[in-house]
Amino acid sequence: MGLTIAGLLAVLGLLLVSVEVSHIFGLSVVETLSLVAPGVVLVALGFVLRYLALGQLLISSRRMQWSHVPGTLVVDGVFQYSRNPGYLGVLLMALGALLIEVNLLMLIFLVAMFAVFSRLVSQEEAGLVKGFGESYLSYKKATRRWL
Repeated sequence: MGLTIAGLLAVLGLLLVSVEVSHIFGLSVVETLSLVAPGVVLVALGFVLRYLALGQLLISSRRMQWSHVPGTLVVDGVFQYSRNPGYLGVLLMALGALLIEVNLLMLIFLVAMFAVFSRLVSQEEAGLVKGFGESYLSYKKATRRWL
């Protein structure tokens, strides 16, 4: 739960910083009420997805998937739809924040976050292949990386 709240606070912090920096430097900020509601929905959906992913890993007493430590591979629950629901949740929160307050800096943060997460996922997947072998490769073929 703490990691989920930390992720939400980080995304909301990025939103506030990007809005302030945009105003200071005179970058355009598009204030569109029609995007606020979908933005709030995406932030909430991302929060719930991340909460479910972390909760599933912790409550089931299985090792966290990204630890590179062989244990039990988690492939059910939200992990049957995405191999990386925790990261996806943070990305959805960031996308929602971008819709709430559309500005160039937040867009840059979102793209950078996606690039960093993609690199992390590639590294983690290499460790998972080493740790779980064919069972992870089968899971990887059957389940999308993001959505």
